[in-house]
Amino acid sequence: MLNYFPKYFSNKAIAGSLIALALCSLFFTRAVLPLHWIIFAIVEVSGFFFFFNNLSASWTQVSSASFKRKLFHTSLFIRITWVVFSYFFYIQMTGEPFEFDSADSSMYHQAGSNIVVYGFQDYFTQSWGLSLSDKGFPFYLSLFYFIFGDHVLIPRLFNALLGAWTVVLVYRLAGRNFGEATGRLAGIMMMLMPNLIYYCGIHLKETLMV
Repeated sequence: MLNYFPKYFSNKAIAGSLIALALCSLFFTRAVLPLHWIIFAIVEVSGFFFFFNNLSASWTQVSSASFKRKLFHTSLFIRITWVVFSYFFYIQMTGEPFEFDSADSSMYHQAGSNIVVYGFQDYFTQSWGLSLSDKGFPFYLSLFYFIFGDHVLIPRLFNALLGAWTVVLVYRLAGRNFGEATGRLAGIMMMLMPNLIYYCGIHLKETLMV
């Protein structure tokens, strides 16, 4: 049983994804991705599998405490880097610090800002266009806005902290149930998972819920 992800499989996964991307672009030329999304796709998949192989092999001999520190600090660095980059990327591409077609993100941000302006009194008794299940997250955002103003970077940076902490929790949970080697693989996969990194940089509740 291996306690790391072999280079053989990582190389095959990267090659397979590149071939699939090329074939989709070839056969569906009218729906081919814009160049910047192709670059994102290549970086995400190649980065995930390359570093999964590299880190799972190079971190096998470190102690549990050292591994936990490396996992948290690396996860935090990756997520903060993405939060800052995506902030300026969205401004450049959309004219505002929100993702493309940011219906829910913009709504949550506006609702959180409204709480700061109008107070809590009517928020949970009136709809404000929000369903009950959507009212908790703007309340959460408003706590940041009360302290720091309604700048979107602050809750996203806190998302990065929560995301990095979640990675450590997954490592501990998987390690407790399935052994140290499995826990380490699960933690590294969680650290590198593109979707989980992506959600740290937008105004949605997925990072907090996870």
